[in-house]
Amino acid sequence: MLETSLRLQSASNRSEIIDALGHQVKKLLNTSVIIYTLEADQLIPTVYSDLSSDYIHDVLLTQQERAIAQWVFENNKRAGAHTNTLSNAKLTYLAIRSVDKVVAVLGFANHEDGMDPFEKNLLVSLINEGGLALEKASLDEDQHRMRC
Repeated sequence: MLETSLRLQSASNRSEIIDALGHQVKKLLNTSVIIYTLEADQLIPTVYSDLSSDYIHDVLLTQQERAIAQWVFENNKRAGAHTNTLSNAKLTYLAIRSVDKVVAVLGFANHEDGMDPFEKNLLVSLINEGGLALEKASLDEDQHRMRC
């Protein structure tokens, strides 16, 4: 967790924050991770996986999976595999929140037996810290644009 905090704090932009968060969640859960961020009114996936690109494209990034990520972004609720909402998905999707809004969506391939409480707590902490770091980066970018 300390390593993640340091990486998120030292990140200088949204891309570095997403990258740090994606790698740390993949490392924690030892599974494929997708982080969807909003760019030009569209959710764009960034994938962290050791699986083949064909599998990623054909299974993890289908229209159905993307639609579930969009639903999570719009509704600020979890959905997907191992949940009671849109449970026919391959991945579990969680909202990454700033103080008052969803800033990204995390999708991960959950194990059939679920996560132990320690993993779940670490994941929630990572997501919370990532959300705050993304909000700070957005504010910094806005301030920079206003100065230029």
